[in-house]
Amino acid sequence: MIRARTLAILIALTIAVIAGIFATKDGGVPSAPQAGARAGDKVFPQLSQQINDVTRVTVATDGGKTVIEQQDGQWVLPDKANFPADIGKVRQIMLGMVDLHRIEPKTRNPELFPQLGLIDPKPGAEDSRSVELADSSGSVKASLLIGKEKPAAGTTRRSEYYVRVGDEDQAWLAEGNVPVPRAANEWLNPQLINIEQKRLASLEVRHSDGEVVRIEKASPDAQDFAIVEPKRDEKIRSAFTVNNMAQSFAQLMLQDVVAADAHPLPEPLHFSAELTTFDGLKVKLDVAKSGDEFLARISADVAEPTPPAANEATSGQPTSTDQPPATKADSAADAEAIRSRGAKWHFKLSSFAVDSIAKRAADLYEVPTDKDADASANP
Repeated sequence: MIRARTLAILIALTIAVIAGIFATKDGGVPSAPQAGARAGDKVFPQLSQQINDVTRVTVATDGGKTVIEQQDGQWVLPDKANFPADIGKVRQIMLGMVDLHRIEPKTRNPELFPQLGLIDPKPGAEDSRSVELADSSGSVKASLLIGKEKPAAGTTRRSEYYVRVGDEDQAWLAEGNVPVPRAANEWLNPQLINIEQKRLASLEVRHSDGEVVRIEKASPDAQDFAIVEPKRDEKIRSAFTVNNMAQSFAQLMLQDVVAADAHPLPEPLHFSAELTTFDGLKVKLDVAKSGDEFLARISADVAEPTPPAANEATSGQPTSTDQPPATKADSAADAEAIRSRGAKWHFKLSSFAVDSIAKRAADLYEVPTDKDADASANP
């Protein structure tokens, strides 16, 4: 009798321990799902038929709330002066919501939701994110609270998430790929300028103290830019650094954006730079320092195409003068696209991008040592 009683107590303790393990691992003992929801089902079974009606995506993270809206057929960020959103990220989150599947039900106990990250997003709640998809009338097509996540078994392309759907009090473990950028500027299309390297002909940088640095490429097929101004006898430190000035300009990425009329550039400018292409595109970049940030404006125009340097054209090296990498019509379209952006917005640039473009002569030429100076004076 005593042994049977002892055995019953041990069994009860074992069950309690196992329950405690599950509670620690998953936020509670799995409970029966609410009616109509089953493991393996899509989280939003009707969304695939409604996704084309979605015109508004609202996300919230510990970094704040961001709204992305479709206006005149384009996805934009209203809080960023209607600057175009990164369409790839918009598409990815919408398709991710369509594809999300339920794995198994978890707890319904709201006291355990914080352990799973299933609380309203706010500063400090790093694991909490929410996504809401709505149509033009404001009708919500999908609402999801996302908590902690981990890689899905057997793949690096999908994750497992703790989620709560809409107003449901049931937590689920779900599988899919629903990446949620944490800050509003991460939704921006970051590519400010995108000009093919072969088109680049010259770059001129004018610093605020009057120093001018100009580099040129002899032909579209030339590999390196040459320093035209200031022309010195000293050895160039690095061809990569010289080339990277023009390439950084041609592939300029923004960090954030503000309305141009509400945020004029402070004077004096930090520097101005003008990039030209062999097919006649001219892009101007003015950069000012605003506190610890760099604010820039861009403009563009089309000039006569730049011919290759005479010494390159007659040197027997292959050139692209007969088949330019782009036509003047392309340049005109590029200039109009850049002008339309520059008229509406100013752009925050990284210090790395600014430093890559705004090189000075001291950055490009090697400084002669005393020994070199003596050798020059006493040949």
